[in-house]
Amino acid sequence: MEAATAALFPGIGAQRVGMGKKLYDLFAVYRETLTEASDEAGEDFATLLFDEANKERLGRQEQAQLGTFVTSVAMYRTYAAESGMSFGHYAGHSLGEISALCAAGALDFPSALTLVRRRAEIIREVAGTLGGTMMWVINLDAEYVTRVCRRLSGRGADLSVSAVDAPRQVAISGETALVGRAAGILEARGGMVYPLRMEGPYHSPMMRPAAERMAEVLADVDIAVPRATVLSTVTGEAHPGGAGSRALLADQLVSPVRWLTVQRALAAHHVRVAVEFGPGTVLSFLLEKSTDSIRPWPVQRYDTPSALKDAMTLGADDFPGVVRRCLVVAAATPCRTQPSAADRERMDAAYAALQELDGRAGDGVPTGRAEVADALARTGGLLEAKGWHGAAKDGRLQGALDGRLLPVP
Repeated sequence: MEAATAALFPGIGAQRVGMGKKLYDLFAVYRETLTEASDEAGEDFATLLFDEANKERLGRQEQAQLGTFVTSVAMYRTYAAESGMSFGHYAGHSLGEISALCAAGALDFPSALTLVRRRAEIIREVAGTLGGTMMWVINLDAEYVTRVCRRLSGRGADLSVSAVDAPRQVAISGETALVGRAAGILEARGGMVYPLRMEGPYHSPMMRPAAERMAEVLADVDIAVPRATVLSTVTGEAHPGGAGSRALLADQLVSPVRWLTVQRALAAHHVRVAVEFGPGTVLSFLLEKSTDSIRPWPVQRYDTPSALKDAMTLGADDFPGVVRRCLVVAAATPCRTQPSAADRERMDAAYAALQELDGRAGDGVPTGRAEVADALARTGGLLEAKGWHGAAKDGRLQGALDGRLLPVP
């Protein structure tokens, strides 16, 4: 069921001195990634990321983007190498989209590193001429916030929604004075506003000069077709590679981050497990707010890949719950097609067998991996009889696993 698993990558904001230090100390692949980045960028990343003297510097645009990107990729490489995890879907928030493309094989690491540096330089230089800022808005729908922005904006579109991260969590970007005026209106409506200490009106039409310069930089960048689905935060659809991906990465600077759209696309693709690679747990928090069908696993909460893998893997005490959820999935899943008499017979037999397995567990009979495999197989057959196949069927089965993994036999 690998296609039901996603790798997620954050943007800047959660970076901090010391991020990734335990992994750096324990795993050669992590150290090798930082050494490769240092050689390519001319920046000592071990010093930048781990020396407390660099705390202020790590908060600057270039170092924040480079540090977050390198940390995210190093974490991904380490976990992939040490745990054997693989993913069918990738996505990243703002800067994290470049991390996702790199992890999915669409961008080689040196090219991605150079692209991140140029992106950060361009954003800083353009934003410094604009006098704009950003603000979080909580507890209001994006549609209402958009209407407020349009009402306050002039012809230059100087106030706009710049991110939609959850059903009632958005960001706005624009001229500093207009952001302040919007704050009063939104608070009066019941919104909670949090001004951000940002250097500019990111992901808004005001950043058009940055998008144009970014397009020039991207013209020389080779972006291959990703080996798995990488979702764009501009469209919520898959990156095509080539010129299409170059255009999306340039448009990203003037388009709102449609992270809620991305999360809904992951759910529609039957993703059930999402691992967040990078500092912080923001993307995991947003998933918990936005959907109950995808279970997030932020690597930040675990010291090693094996600790995460152990937490994600079902134990013997969890097996009866899997059987019970198989029974629920079997009962709750509607038919997609009109079942034949043979299909109905197959469904009835599978459901009866699941009831028996669940009853035995309730009577105290131990449930082992064999019983779980039997329950999943019978549920899969029942789903097929109901017209569910491929990734759609696997997504339903992952629901029975509750966003966790079966132990290897």
